[in-house]
Amino acid sequence: RDYSSTFLDRSTASYTALLDSGGDVVAALADMDIYETALPRIMSRKQVREAIAASDGVLMDANMPETGIARLMKQCEGKPVFALAISPAKAVRLKTVLGGVACLFLNKREARALCDLPQGRTEAAPELALKLHRLGLHACVLTDGADAVCIMENGTIRIATPPAANK
Repeated sequence: RDYSSTFLDRSTASYTALLDSGGDVVAALADMDIYETALPRIMSRKQVREAIAASDGVLMDANMPETGIARLMKQCEGKPVFALAISPAKAVRLKTVLGGVACLFLNKREARALCDLPQGRTEAAPELALKLHRLGLHACVLTDGADAVCIMENGTIRIATPPAANK
């Protein structure tokens, strides 16, 4: 079902990104104010509460402010909540709820931000995943561009190598 909301007094979100030849973001401009103001209110609506109650699990992203994330986590008690980190700046919004997240999907830059490490460091993905586990995260899928994917479950690390691209 679609539980879309329309706000006549607000502009929609916009995101413009410049990517390098490898597909990585070089620079981006984002106007996400509607997420900051509207999403926490939307989470408290009856139809959303009922949809959460009827679901087997919930997928959320870090676009909501921390208060909205906390509210959603409380509404989802007893259900698995999967999360997308979105960006280093927004990933840190998940820090206080990491222990309640069933699985977090993120990249190395977002992991560094969650671990309070400076960007540009060279930690391997498994090392970052274990640091996240020590912060309370139970499971994550940690990507590093086109490199292998690091999967952490309860402190156990697996590496999934992506198939070679056909050129």
